[in-house]
Order: sequence, then structure tokens, then C-alpha cells
Amino acid sequence: MKRIVDRVGLGARLAILVISVCSVGYGQEVPTVGPDVLVSDLHQVRNYGRTGGTSIFSIGTVSCNVGDTNLLWIANTTQHPVIAQNIYRLKSGRFEQIGMSWVKHGFSSLNEDRCGLNCIHPGGSSRLGVGCSDPYTAELNGTQSLLGPRSEINASTGAFPYPPVLNPPVSDFTDRRIQILNSNLEETANGNAQYFLEGQYVTADDAAAGNTGNNVSYRRAMVTFNVASNQWEIAPTGTTVPGDAAIQSWAVEDASVLLTPIDVPDDGRLTLGAKVTDLGNGTWLYEYALHNQNSDRSVGSFSVPAAANGGLAGFGFHDVNYHSSEVFDDADWTSSVANGSVTWSTDSFGTNSNANAIRWGTLYNFRFVADAAPQTTTVTIGLFKPGTPATVTATTLGPTFNTADCNLNGIADSIDLVNGTSHDCNGNGIPDDCEVFAPTPLRAVLVASGLDSPVFVTAAPDDFDRLFIVEKPGTIRILTGGSVLAAPFLDITSLLSNGSERGLLSMAFHPDYAANGLFYVNYTDLAGDTVIASYTVSALAPNVADGGSSVVIKTVAQDSSTHNGGQLQFGPDGYLYIGMGDGGLGNDSFN
Repeated sequence: MKRIVDRVGLGARLAILVISVCSVGYGQEVPTVGPDVLVSDLHQVRNYGRTGGTSIFSIGTVSCNVGDTNLLWIANTTQHPVIAQNIYRLKSGRFEQIGMSWVKHGFSSLNEDRCGLNCIHPGGSSRLGVGCSDPYTAELNGTQSLLGPRSEINASTGAFPYPPVLNPPVSDFTDRRIQILNSNLEETANGNAQYFLEGQYVTADDAAAGNTGNNVSYRRAMVTFNVASNQWEIAPTGTTVPGDAAIQSWAVEDASVLLTPIDVPDDGRLTLGAKVTDLGNGTWLYEYALHNQNSDRSVGSFSVPAAANGGLAGFGFHDVNYHSSEVFDDADWTSSVANGSVTWSTDSFGTNSNANAIRWGTLYNFRFVADAAPQTTTVTIGLFKPGTPATVTATTLGPTFNTADCNLNGIADSIDLVNGTSHDCNGNGIPDDCEVFAPTPLRAVLVASGLDSPVFVTAAPDDFDRLFIVEKPGTIRILTGGSVLAAPFLDITSLLSNGSERGLLSMAFHPDYAANGLFYVNYTDLAGDTVIASYTVSALAPNVADGGSSVVIKTVAQDSSTHNGGQLQFGPDGYLYIGMGDGGLGNDSFN
């Protein structure tokens, strides 16, 4: 079915889709009731020239409504599409993203009939009618005043603020447009490379209708150097492949590439590409490309099962740089080998919410060399933003290694360790549940010092990077990365009495803390009574609580300054349990 669609073209595509009862090509879905915008053509590239070591471009797009409902296209509101532009290079078996733009905000629909679907004009320019098309020239898609930051777009829901919050002054012609290093275009170094354009539309009504799988398309491009203008030029060639992300071209051009789609529950689509090359000397090169099409939760880590003693070497990573004052970091991911896997990761969300995660519309690469031939394996992808699940898995290619299954659960021990099904506290590569007759010896390790009367330590659900330390005088501190942050997470010293067995005694995170930011504290107020209160984390700073968000849940009178209890804990039933002492003095003075 996919070959038929590619051959007969877009004009016949709608008829095939409507009568089909299944998907007609990777990344494309049968239109259902509701909007369905498609990038039908990437018809132009504008070359703005170069400055220093960078060349600047923008891509023209033609969109089509292949659904059965008008699409909203209302300028200067939150009810219009935003358009992302990307450029990729396939060179020496490696498929890498080499440039990206900010997003162009749509503003008017011409409702032409370029798609050959018998456009039903809706009247006016604030809707894209059924079967209608809307062309944006490369010039329009490169108009800097119309370009906003990607960081404010939720590609899963299509939500974004308008006007954009981040709107720094435009300093020169390079800002906000596609920026590509000249070294990625230079003919001597890239003479055999192939290049691909990509355009992606994100819009709220399409997302609400569940028709976002086909919002991205790609087209081959040709790179030449214009001696007269002294600049590299990029021009479209071939035809646009509608409904497929550019990573699909890697498998089209190289039959040895394995592509695996990964759907993040209630979020968006990832695609993992894998290629293994026999280097001929008893080693193999493992090359991975991970594309995030529209997952808002993004990707923060990538793990491949591989034996630590398997001759691993040549670890590599490649990403595409953000620019023009975009808020996201550009720091490269770090790699490590532990617990039977090689893992790349960026900072956690709790440490840096703007860390260099694989955000929507981007593709990152991972590679290494191993002295083990390929086999089918299961890789683990850690999701960056908190939520459930914390990870997703994908079946792909990886090195052969020890497939011991000591707990006989049908899954290799190494994969149990990567997925967290088993643990390996002593780091010997054997799951702890297989060492019941040789338990791991306990040992104490100092992790923090200089604290003021710490009485309780806990962590937020699914937060593996931060410990929250309750100090009895009235502060909660965060331990992360081996250090205690200077600024307290919460400071309520002015609200409580601190003496004997009084003070700030405990805290508990709501089971759905990642979504609602709620946590609870138990403290002794100035009158000497126990107070149970809720607070919320600051909306803009995950390491700081909102001190003004206090809601007192319960107050319990205390007879003395001792035996106050203080423990808070959520039970498996979802209820908050409060541990109280008898409130009396020593020797049961109050009977």
C-alpha cells in the first residue's frame, strides 16, 4: 500500500486512505473525524548567505487538509499552526540533523487547490478548508518577526502561548532561521553526502483530533557552492514524501538500517534507527539515531545492553545546536558503562529543566564499537519530564553478550538490570535477587554534612536525582549531584517552635507530585500544636517551593513539648497517614 501511495501521488492518496481499514505507510494514519493537516510539499529553500562558519536558510512549505473538517488558521491567537524546519545529512552511513529553525507562526490560509483534492473553500482566510492547500514561501517561513521559540510549543497537544514569551531582539540575518555549520556543507569533506529537508506542522485542533502522526514530511535536497556569491546553496530535488519524518529516508537509502517506532503513552512518537557495520577486524560499529517527532516529555537517556568486558570503545554522540537565545542547553550528553549497559544521558529534569533533552522535532545520535556481533536486543529510553512511565523500551540491534537469566523470568539478567526489574547493589553484574544466599554487605557512605539537625530524608516519586532533607529548625534542603543546594527548598522557620521534640518533623510528596506539585509537612507551630499543611512547588523553579501556597489541613493540640511524633507517609491506598505520639511527658505524666 505504501508503494502505491508513493507512485500515484497525493491526489489519489485521499481516496486510498478513505477506503482503507489500516494504516497506509509508516507515520501516516487513516483520517478520522477532525482536522488532519499534512505537509504536501517542501517547495523552496531560501539561501541568506553565510557569516563566519555558518550558513543560513529557510524552507518553503505547502500544507493540505486531507481530513474532513476545516482547520483553524487564526492569526495572532493560539489557534493556528506553527511550522518547524529541519535539515539532515546522510554521510558514511550516519544520518544526522545539522540544522533547525525556530517555529514560524501561521497567520492566513489562501485555500488553494494544490493538493488535487477538490478544495472546499471555507470562506475567509482563518480556516484551511477540506481538501484545500496553503502555501508559505521560504521567504515567509524565514521572516524573523514571525518566528517564535520551540521551547514554548507542546508538540503533543499543540498548545503554545501567543504572542511568544521569549522574544529577544533580532541582532542580524542569522537569528531564528536554519543555521548550518559550513563544515557540514563543504564539498571536499561531504562530497558523497546526501541532504534532506523536513517540515513539520503543529496545531492544537489536529492534536485534539488524534491526527498528528502525519504532520511531518521530508524531501531530498542538493547542496552546491555558488562561486559568484561565495556561498553554499541548497535546493529541493526529487519529490516530497508526505507524512514521513526525514529519518525514514535513512532506511530508504540503506536497506541495512532498522527503524523502530516508539509511542510514548498519552504523549507522542519517537523513532529509533539502528545500523551495524562489520569493521572486519573482529569489531562492529553500532550506530543509533533517535528522533523525537512530537513527544513533549522528551528523552533524557538512552541505554543499550552491552557487557562491560566486551571490548567497548569509540563512544560518540551528536546533536543539533539550539541558537538565537533559545532557552535549552547545548551541552553534549555523557556516556558510561555500568550494570550491563552503555548509557548516554543529559542532566535530569530536577537538576535542570532546560537540559539538552531530545525535544520534539530533533534527532540525536549515539555510537560505539564492540567486539561482539549484532543480535536483537531491547534498549531503554529514559523520558526527561517526570511522569508515568519513566522509561520506554524498543527492540532493535545491539551487541551479543552474556544472556544469563538467573531468576528464570525469561528476560536476560542484563536487561532486568537496565529496566530496573532487578538491582545490583554490589555492582558485580548479578541481580541481587539471585544472591539470596550471599547477601550484599551493608556499608555506610557519607553523602552530606554541615546540616542543621536533620530529622528526615525522602525523595519525590520517580525522582532519582534529588534527596529532600528535613531540618528540624524549619528548613527543607535538597541534596543533588553530591552537594546540598545553598538555597533551601522551603523555609518556614518563622512559623514554628523549635525545641525539645518540636520543630519541622517530616514531609511527604503527593503520589502525583510530578503533575500537581503538592507536598505535605508536619511541624509544631508557635503555640506548640502539631500542624499538617500542604504546599506546592514553584511553577518556574523545581528546586524551590512556593512559600505562599500553604494550606493548613489539620491542627492537633499538644500537651507538652515531647512525644509529638511527626511522621508523614502515603500508603499504597493513596491516603496520607500521620504518625502522632501520645503528646505527654516522660514517665507518662498525663496518664
